[in-house]
Amino acid sequence: MQYSPLIKTITGSYDSWITRLYCTIRFRIINPRILDGMLNYTRPDGELLVLGCGFGLFDLVVGLRWPKKRIRGLDIDPLRIATARRSADRLGLRNNRFEVRDLSQLDAPLGNCDEILMLDVLHHVPRDQHEHLLRACYDALRPGGYLILKDIHRANRFKLFFTWLLDALMTGGEPVAYRDEKELRDELTQLGFDPVLTIRLDDILPYPHVQYVCIKE
Repeated sequence: MQYSPLIKTITGSYDSWITRLYCTIRFRIINPRILDGMLNYTRPDGELLVLGCGFGLFDLVVGLRWPKKRIRGLDIDPLRIATARRSADRLGLRNNRFEVRDLSQLDAPLGNCDEILMLDVLHHVPRDQHEHLLRACYDALRPGGYLILKDIHRANRFKLFFTWLLDALMTGGEPVAYRDEKELRDELTQLGFDPVLTIRLDDILPYPHVQYVCIKE
């Protein structure tokens, strides 16, 4: 699918030129096949939960593509959530909802859904909270639901250093918890996901992406 018209519409709905520039650059960098690979596991109906949604970029792409789909986005940053809400209102997307939530301090269930999308979020959560967050994802999904998780693997040292450097610049040097691909796949399997498929993704920049497609029986 050609996402350029949707992305142009979304970026034009943001107030800040900085936000518009960030979103434009991000979608220029990302390989369209990555977006296709993530959205291939979502359907026009049901409920999608997006963890670490930021400005609501991917939430709004899905909302414009499938206006009848129910979409919830969670993020720790109240300013980003406010931006996402304003954009959804301007775009007339009544099925998009956004909530402030700290994924490293989950003190209540995530609620029920059919799909969960978590993109480059897990490594920003403290390592000792990974199992708790992933178990919460498993519990939230209805039978047959998908967890689509994209994160960084540790196999290529150059790519890992490149990613760490950009993360450090973007977050001011906050700690990150990159995972070994096999270790994370095994943990997801132990939680009850079956099967867990892994796909290494090539991007324009040298990010060591891995997409985990996790199905709840």
